[in-house]
Amino acid sequence: MQILSSLQKWFFRATLILVVLTIGLFAWYNYGMNNSFVLDADSDFKMDTVDDRPMGGASVASFSHSSDGITLNCELKDKYQWPFCEIYMVFKKAPEGIDFTKYTHLSLNISIEGPGDNAIRIYLRHFDNSYSIVDDTQTYKVNEFSYNPNDEDKPYLIPLTAFKVANWWVNENKIDPQRASRDLTNVSYIELSTGGTTPNGFHTIKIHDLTFVGKKITETTFYLIIIFGWFSMAILYLLVYVISTRRAIAEFQLRERKISQINIALELEKRELKELAHQDFLTNTYNRLGLRNHIYELTSNAQRHKTDFSIIFMDLDKFKLINDKFGHDVGDEILIAFADLVRENTRSDDVFGRWGGEEFILLCPHTSLEEAQQVAEKIRKRIVDMGWTKDVKLSCSFGIAKLMKNENITELFKRADSALYSSKKMGRNRVTVSSRR
Repeated sequence: MQILSSLQKWFFRATLILVVLTIGLFAWYNYGMNNSFVLDADSDFKMDTVDDRPMGGASVASFSHSSDGITLNCELKDKYQWPFCEIYMVFKKAPEGIDFTKYTHLSLNISIEGPGDNAIRIYLRHFDNSYSIVDDTQTYKVNEFSYNPNDEDKPYLIPLTAFKVANWWVNENKIDPQRASRDLTNVSYIELSTGGTTPNGFHTIKIHDLTFVGKKITETTFYLIIIFGWFSMAILYLLVYVISTRRAIAEFQLRERKISQINIALELEKRELKELAHQDFLTNTYNRLGLRNHIYELTSNAQRHKTDFSIIFMDLDKFKLINDKFGHDVGDEILIAFADLVRENTRSDDVFGRWGGEEFILLCPHTSLEEAQQVAEKIRKRIVDMGWTKDVKLSCSFGIAKLMKNENITELFKRADSALYSSKKMGRNRVTVSSRR
């Protein structure tokens, strides 16, 4: 007992220290740990202007430096169908670029003078070897954002998630829709252009500074560090607790020989191990043993109350090739993300688990065959549309069966497995429903 008392004191002190450290880290993360990338008059980047004269227009663009920024002088003339003036700043020469995904916002400190309602377009031009050509900047992906500068809003803070890929660029370059999403991992240069509604006349756009802001580590990484710290503390406490408990039990056995006390401790440990044995640690879902308990319970309830019960078999297509090509670490990462995707697209009453390897099962109480098919189709499409790590192209095959009257579990599973086999045989990436209804 003295050992356990000392452990509690130690744990209290360690927990107090960890609480203080956690509060300090949160304060540091919120008020410090900042990371920025600044574009201003002092930036050593290649820059130049473009206007509509090469397209037959008459607009004239030029730029100048001053102590408080870079000025784009633009005289818009209504000769070209879409008159414009533009200034661009080159960070790196393609195919190289800068990864802006480590930043969260873009701060725009811009002033504009000119007639009418002025707007500005901002383009972050991304280079991708799969579709971009070094000497043809029109093939660089256009991540765009437009707004109307207002002195009251200066500086204007834009979340980088607000940037969208321009539809005209997708259509002009005939880009696959799967590659038409925002990408800021390899940005070569930035463009600032007059907006489409900017009226003719002389306009002055002064760029005081453009600042990409974020944290030195991502929010996800920060919270993972916090969770890891507390998790490590819990593991350490458990290890010390187990060691100390064993010593206390040993001393207690020698002194008192109270077998009942030992049996209680062993029963608690057995209960903990039993709970752990039902969980798949990689995907944080039920494992085969955990699923079996639910299968027996749900099938019994369905037959007793005469309600619908369906099961969905899922098997990731050609998953071995992914492991062989990218390694098991990437394969594990995909399995974790797949499990999260399924959980996000199922109901709270559904029971989801890993049957083994890349095969999963979804148990759907109070669910008809048609409803189960809708769920499977939804998940199948989400898998195809999702952007997976390493640009992996992933699909999944499904087999569905509904529990019939007086049918046992073995027959139900055989029908679902047969439907899954049919999906594989017919080309994969499809949902097959058991023919017996």
